[in-house]
Amino acid sequence: MIELSDLVLLTGSAEDPLQGGSLRSKLAQVHMIDLLYTGVAHRLGQEVVELKKKSALSVVDKLY
Repeated sequence: MIELSDLVLLTGSAEDPLQGGSLRSKLAQVHMIDLLYTGVAHRLGQEVVELKKKSALSVVDKLY
């Protein structure tokens, strides 16, 4: 579906043939998401604190 995307973010890493779970690739993807989140949070500034608080409060009763 790359053809339909405005922006493509590629991640990858060297994997050994015996690594079936591709942990390194998954970690690279999680790192990219973390970088994107950090960039958005930096742009939002203080507003992000309130948004994180709202997110936490919306799921706190779902913890077990």
